[in-house]
Amino acid sequence: VQANIMEDNFSIQTPLIRVESPIGTRYHVRVVLNASSEVRVEDGWVEVESVKNPRNRIRMVAGQELTFSHDAWK
Repeated sequence: VQANIMEDNFSIQTPLIRVESPIGTRYHVRVVLNASSEVRVEDGWVEVESVKNPRNRIRMVAGQELTFSHDAWK
C-alpha cells in the first residue's frame, strides 16, 4: 500500500503494526508472505506501534525503511 496522507488521524494497520502519520506524509507499507511488515517513508514522518504491545513505538522519518516481524523489529 502506498499512502499520500490528505487528512488528519489517518492510520494503516497490518497484523503486526499500526502506522499513523500527519497530513502531507508519503509512505509505503508492505505485508510479506511470512507476515512481516515493511515500512518505507518517502516524505514527512510516521509513528509505528506494535499491535500486541502499543508501548513499542518508533518514529520513522523520510528516507528510513524498516522491517517488523513476529520475533523483533529489525
